[in-house]
Amino acid sequence: LTSVMALLAACSAAPKREADRFYDLAVQPVTERYGQMAEIEVRPVTIKGVQSGRALIIQESASPLQLVEQRGHFWHSQPSYLLQNATISALNAGSSDAVFGTSESLKQINYRLKLSATHFAYAPNGEAIIAMDMSLQTKSGQVITSGSYTATAPIDAPDIIDAVGAFGTATTIILQAIAADI
Repeated sequence: LTSVMALLAACSAAPKREADRFYDLAVQPVTERYGQMAEIEVRPVTIKGVQSGRALIIQESASPLQLVEQRGHFWHSQPSYLLQNATISALNAGSSDAVFGTSESLKQINYRLKLSATHFAYAPNGEAIIAMDMSLQTKSGQVITSGSYTATAPIDAPDIIDAVGAFGTATTIILQAIAADI
């Protein structure tokens, strides 16, 4: 009887897998006056390791750092692309003088903004955590200013969608600090 039960269990259909979910990174406009009409190229954002993939990343431990991919929940595009687009959108929406874009969208680039995300994860029932390094350079490569930034945003509920919203809030906080520095 035990053999028959084991055979039936092995032959039964696997449980239905839930559909994958895909998310965008939504940020708020960052209002800042830069003091001159300038075109600022936002370079592709550098992000390395497991955090560079499309899966949402959970930080299970800070010491030692332990990251886990969230199964079935993905950014609709690479985080580096989402962060670059979010930066351009947020800074353009709030700027009354400078224009932000890519090398393809700008005619006369005056400056280059380089961003590197060093942390892009969330702690369930906790907060979204984003850390970035920034460098603003002239067209010829001379560094005008640089800095490192970290922002967190609380996750209001245990749902993944709330974690995604917290990522947007934390990104907006970092972009506000970057805009103030450039």
